[in-house]
Amino acid sequence: MLRFLESLLGPNLNRIRKAGAPGFNYIPNRVETLSGYTLLAVRCLWFLCKLSSPLWLIALYNRRSSFSSIDAFSIKDFDWIIRPFAFVVTVAGAAYVARGLGRCFNPEYAQFIRSVSHYRRHKTSENAEHLTRLYDCDFSCVPVEYAATAPLKRPAVSASAEQKLGMVWKLATLLLLRTVGRRLLYPGSLQFIKTVMGPALVDGRAQLLEDNSLKAKRGKVQTADGNFIDTVFVDRRGLTPQGNVLVICCEGNAGFYEVGIMATPIRAGYSVLGWNHPGFGCSTGEPMPTQELHAVDAMMQYATKHMHFSEREVMVFAWSIGGFPAAWLAATYPSLRGVLLDATFDDLLPLALARMPKPLGGLVTRVVRHYLNLNVAELLCRYDGPVLLIRRTLDEIIATEDLELNAIINRGDYLLKRLLLHRYPNVVNGETLPLLDKWLRSSRHDRAALDSRFLGEQEDRLIQTLDEYLVQCSVSSPYDISFPLPVGANCDLTTRQHLTLYLAHLHMKDIEATHCTPLPVELFRHPWHPIRYSDVALG
Repeated sequence: MLRFLESLLGPNLNRIRKAGAPGFNYIPNRVETLSGYTLLAVRCLWFLCKLSSPLWLIALYNRRSSFSSIDAFSIKDFDWIIRPFAFVVTVAGAAYVARGLGRCFNPEYAQFIRSVSHYRRHKTSENAEHLTRLYDCDFSCVPVEYAATAPLKRPAVSASAEQKLGMVWKLATLLLLRTVGRRLLYPGSLQFIKTVMGPALVDGRAQLLEDNSLKAKRGKVQTADGNFIDTVFVDRRGLTPQGNVLVICCEGNAGFYEVGIMATPIRAGYSVLGWNHPGFGCSTGEPMPTQELHAVDAMMQYATKHMHFSEREVMVFAWSIGGFPAAWLAATYPSLRGVLLDATFDDLLPLALARMPKPLGGLVTRVVRHYLNLNVAELLCRYDGPVLLIRRTLDEIIATEDLELNAIINRGDYLLKRLLLHRYPNVVNGETLPLLDKWLRSSRHDRAALDSRFLGEQEDRLIQTLDEYLVQCSVSSPYDISFPLPVGANCDLTTRQHLTLYLAHLHMKDIEATHCTPLPVELFRHPWHPIRYSDVALG
């Protein structure tokens, strides 16, 4: 009886890895398969019921006349809803019991549930490692490896996000946020996406964990706000020249570490920490900004306190919307080795306004500023370390229409301009911005012509200009620099134009690709910084 109850209430098993043999997907018997499909159908039916709830609530309201008084009230008035509900509950209960019986007679599941029971009785690190090494199962069954306890270090938010909303606006913004807002912003958290992507995520984890050359390990990290984040750590320390540097990866709004951007830094030879947003894959919670920041802060604590990397050995790599937690991490931990942002925007609001109906503009603005304030550029300007931006010239996702220029502009252009305006205000300003705008909007051929005109043989002289300033200020390390730098105050307009394009080259690299194309490994590099002249390479 105990074995049946353990099987009935036990977690789902996805994959089995036995020592010295290739891993294989768990194969349920026929009873498990049939009951599993039945439970899936019940879950889909429940989702449809929630989706159609306004319709049957209206129908219930229209029937109110039949039980308008206590004397007229009868349970038969609810037969139309009670009978189908009772039938579905009965079918679901029978399917659960059948699945438990099927698991009892499956030797692979029986061995797995014995391992789970043994761990629950004896919660040692050895038993936890044994369980996670041999089985890929429900995340609820995976032992917690690290729990973040430190309070969230949060930089000040935009003033607009601190303004209070009236009651009507608050109700309207919450309605938009909870119905379509968050789901449009983070489609990877939708149950439909997670169900469809489930097999691919299992296969992706298997490729990482079963490749002995990667020394990958799956971990469960608890955030300070109580969520559990699914992670994988690839340890290359002592194995590759770049292995002592850890790259924390921040995925996009429909990205998962199992099939996401981790592949690029892994191929480049770095140690890598991948994690799924709250509500993505096996991670719990919702991908709301505060939960996102708790999650990425837990990753940093996990890296420094549990895996013993120093802050100066940690680099952040983000794609698309992952630029928000990455920029926050940089603003919060100023000693980070560097930040590489791929296909990232400056601010969510222009993108949201461009994709929502114009009559909803005021409502969308309030929703974004109060609940989804992904102000990447503002946060990035609070970081004084090395930054590299990757711009995709065919990006169809983060491009918006500029009415003044009558052109479609990549939001990465605005991010670069905000960064350079903050860091080098005497170089990049009202006099040189027109040239920078022209360079950013030009085709490859026209940009090459501008480079030839304003750079040409000037690279050595431009390096010398920056070098002389840094020597005067006694700057000997990237960590000695504090932006904004007053370099360029005594330069003429021509020199400042040269420096503007030179700095743009150093802070941004182009790739002729769409938004979702994997980043080539040759573009993954340490971001340039004024003290790192060995990394200077225009292109």
